[in-house]
This record gives sequence, C-alpha cells and structure tokens, in this order.
Amino acid sequence: MKPWPLDRGSGAGTCILESRTICVADTVEGAEQFQRMPQLALALGYRSALFVPLMRNDEATGCLAVLRATVGKFADKEIALVQTFADQAVIAIENTRLFNETKEALERQTATAEVLKVISRSPTDVQPVFETIAERAMVLCGADYGFVFTFDGELIRMACSVGMTPEGVAAVAAHFPMKPGNHSLTARVIVNRVWGWHFGKPAPDPAIPWQFDSKNAQPQPINAKVRRA
Repeated sequence: MKPWPLDRGSGAGTCILESRTICVADTVEGAEQFQRMPQLALALGYRSALFVPLMRNDEATGCLAVLRATVGKFADKEIALVQTFADQAVIAIENTRLFNETKEALERQTATAEVLKVISRSPTDVQPVFETIAERAMVLCGADYGFVFTFDGELIRMACSVGMTPEGVAAVAAHFPMKPGNHSLTARVIVNRVWGWHFGKPAPDPAIPWQFDSKNAQPQPINAKVRRA
C-alpha cells in the first residue's frame, strides 16, 4: 500500500497532528470527517478503527492503529490497553535510538583511537596515518573508497587511496598533482575550504570531468577547514 500525506484526511494523520486518540465506530460515518478513510478502509478491509498517538516529549511521533472488520465502538478498557501498548512502543523506539547513538559514538571513538595509535607508532611517517584515516572514514561512512589528498599551497597531491583496484588508483593518480580550481571535486573542496561533496542528487554544475559519478554530486557544508600539508 502506498504511503499517504500526513494531514487530517485520515484518522492516523489526525491522531498524529493533534496528538490525541481517535476512535471511529463506523468508517462510513467516519468518512464525513476523514475524506481519505473510505479508500483506506477498503484497501485494508476495516469498518472500525482506533488510533492512539505515540507520544515522546509531548509530541506525537507516530500512532498505533487497531483496525476491526466489524462496526462498533471500542470499550474503555480496550482503549486503555492500546494506550499501554503505545507507551511500550515509544519506550522500545527510544531504546533503539539511544542504542544506535551510543553505538555510533563508540565507533567514532574507536576510529579516533586507532588513528592516534598509528600516529604514536609512526611519529616520523605520515603514510600509515593517512591510510588509517582513509580506511576508518570509509568504514564509518559506509563508503566503497577512501582517499587522502594533501595541499602544499600550490598543488594538490594524492597521498593515499583505500578500496580501489590498482587500475582505479592509476586512473585517479593520473590527474595529480593538480591545481585548485573548479575543474574537479577535490579541487573545488580546496578552493571553497569549507565545502564537502555529497553524491546522490543531480549536480548544479555539470562541469566536473572526473572522479566517480560526478554527475550526482551536491555540495554539502562540513565543519573541517582545509589545511595546507
């Protein structure tokens, strides 16, 4: 079934927007208030419904819907029971969110610790550090490839690559050293200094001749500033 807009055209939408329980004893009568209800009732096969909001910090983040194939009101004890289930669902969702946040924070801390270990083991050799940074960044972002480029004030150089085939590395390396400018994504990052690039949407400017699927690149702000190596 296709999703529908969050509005007051359905019992679920009204439940979420108004953060209140919605009881519909008969979907035929309910259609007078919720114009989308006849279509939803037909598709899901229900004649009465109960919608209870999932409340978090005094705001509904969803709803628990109980649908019946018969016409009739829900008893007070049934409504209370569904409200209890809704509260438990909110607790489960929040626990999952906190677990994922903790897991992500731990992964970032672990990655940072690994980089620091490599730095301590290689105080005079930056290559292992670059490789570890690229590899950990690639893993944390779920990426297929990782690179580190350096900039000496005049030219951009490829310091390392992770995840690419030798042929792929050679193809990218052929473009370096490179001057900063608007002719490639890497060069643009250096010029803009506070911009990264996100792949996945049509690029506003197609004048980028290389670097993976450059037609699907979008500039995204990042906190880190470019530093000269």
